[in-house]
Amino acid sequence: MGSEQKGGIIINRHEALLLLNLDPFYTPEELKERWRFLAKRYHPDLGHNPEYFKRLLEAYQFLKQYRESYSAKQEWFDHVSQENQRKCAQAETHENQGASFIYPLLYIGNFTDINCLC
Repeated sequence: MGSEQKGGIIINRHEALLLLNLDPFYTPEELKERWRFLAKRYHPDLGHNPEYFKRLLEAYQFLKQYRESYSAKQEWFDHVSQENQRKCAQAETHENQGASFIYPLLYIGNFTDINCLC
């Protein structure tokens, strides 16, 4: 989802962030707040350039869609991560059923023997 073309105008994420003057790590609330501010300021009914307003609107819609797809992917990755953690925990308890192990600390050599490249 790098760029989108609407009406001959290509919007990419970097350009949309610049148009709306947003940080790359924006939240949905920040996006909405910034859009409302700019929409009130540059609305064509107030005598401003309608093409610039359309450009702002396209940037807002692009970033909103980008953020929604990112959030959906993040939720999926979180679900997969939680599922993997649950499976690993079940495997560990299954392997160690009835036994409590204390893994010995492995001590190899003397710490002064390690060559430091600092």
